Amino acid sequence: MKYIKINNKNSKLKILNLGLASLMLSGVVFTTPNFVNAMETTTAAVVEAKKEIDINDYDIIESYTTIVTDANLKVYRTKAAGEVVKTAENPVTLFGATWPQLLGYREFKAQEKENWIFKGWRFEQKYKGQELWNRKDALNRYSFTNTHEHWTEEYKYIEGDTISVNRITTYGETVGNPMEYKIYADYNPTIIVSTSKEGEITNLTDKPEEIEYHGNKNYEIKAPEGYEIESVILNGEPIQNIKNVKTYTHEFKNVIEPQKLHANLVKVKNQEPPKAPKEKENVKPNKPVVPKQEERDNSWIRLDITHLSPTKLLPPQGKVDKKVENVEIHEAYMKGYPDGTIKPQGLVTRAEAAALVARLEKLSLTDTTKSMFKDAEDNAWYTPYINAVVNKNLLLADEDGNIRPNEPITRAEFVRMLAPIDKKNSTASIFADIKGHKFEAEINQEFGNKVIEGYEDGTFRPEGKITRAETTAMLNRKYDRVADADGMVMDYKAKIAKFTDLDESSWYYFEMIDATNTHKLTRRDTKDKYGRTNTIWKEIIKEDVK
Repeated sequence: MKYIKINNKNSKLKILNLGLASLMLSGVVFTTPNFVNAMETTTAAVVEAKKEIDINDYDIIESYTTIVTDANLKVYRTKAAGEVVKTAENPVTLFGATWPQLLGYREFKAQEKENWIFKGWRFEQKYKGQELWNRKDALNRYSFTNTHEHWTEEYKYIEGDTISVNRITTYGETVGNPMEYKIYADYNPTIIVSTSKEGEITNLTDKPEEIEYHGNKNYEIKAPEGYEIESVILNGEPIQNIKNVKTYTHEFKNVIEPQKLHANLVKVKNQEPPKAPKEKENVKPNKPVVPKQEERDNSWIRLDITHLSPTKLLPPQGKVDKKVENVEIHEAYMKGYPDGTIKPQGLVTRAEAAALVARLEKLSLTDTTKSMFKDAEDNAWYTPYINAVVNKNLLLADEDGNIRPNEPITRAEFVRMLAPIDKKNSTASIFADIKGHKFEAEINQEFGNKVIEGYEDGTFRPEGKITRAETTAMLNRKYDRVADADGMVMDYKAKIAKFTDLDESSWYYFEMIDATNTHKLTRRDTKDKYGRTNTIWKEIIKEDVK
């Protein structure tokens, strides 16, 4: 992505007649709020920055909030990608006091995380809702530059990993109407494809290959002569129904996190068909002939049967054992959207979280009309769900008594909802960032119950916002719901609810299939790594989520 400068010869200087004069100190120009300010709104619009930004693709970095008192700053980075650190700043103090303008700046550096590639910074600058993009003042200084040392050089997207947000001469903002800055560190994930033998891999470089965020890409793996693909591993999990093939093509769709695909190649085995049984002479009727020991080999057991009376195979009348299967019904608890999507990476609001838990707990929804909170509407769709979970002490109001139904719920808040209805334990988690958190005990408990997992860097990110995919994973672990390819013996794809943005190769595919389809099932004799008893789906029931 590159910035494209649009020149406009007819752009005019915007004059703000604010009185008084500029001050000079040590050769540096700065202004008081009453400076006669000649300024132009930049005509160097950035095409890339004007593309719509989906805030669901980013995590906000809470620790960076202001430049000076009349300029607010928010810093974002691609979700779960690299880190952002502040490398330089000017606190803008004069004679011991902090001024509302002058030469304030904040410089940030993007740091790459393993298997992520930094792409560049995008930015927004707004005053009273008006988008100013990369504004330039009368001194030819830009709001956004690559470093804090070169304010007269417009920020270029592909040059370096730093960006400086500069507080240039005033546009009329005040403490009550501040300038709003937002910067976004864009990262792209990578794909690594490998084999255990030297096979042919198309579209693969000799290092992790960058792919655009939300991008698609196909890879074909061909086994060399004398070898075959025994299995394919995607992100540490085997892909089902792939065994002993010569070629395999994988389509990555809507990639938003690093991917690893590995094929195990083995030599083709030369298997001989079983030998035909030898003819036997003088075989007595009605008696099976068992071959002698020396007639057996290590691969096959040969039995020659000339006649077998069927009446001897039937059990005595009235003593037929019939194994009764224990059939369960799991009801769907998550809905899709009218446009045919399920939005796995969409954020979950506090109201939506209340609805999910209320459905799974089968809570009474009789209190349907009157809201218990001043910031929640009466007769809203979420009213009965919020009232139900609040009455069970699962969802807490904030210190001001607000329930904030339409705000995204944090990971810690969601875990707090599950803790009172799960078994207690004294397990200490491995997360480095929950010490002293108000829900530390609940997070430790659900970690011990194998309901939650953290990130590769050893953190849990309690204040991070939880996605719809992450929510289904936690809830399915809590309620012993599990689906996998081995348990899908029926033709499930023709009958399940279909969503245009649900990728079959994603880690959350079966979690969301389970959450969105009411189905009958039986249990297998095995458990998964979370302790859930594996299932076999028997029937999909078409039923609306209540």
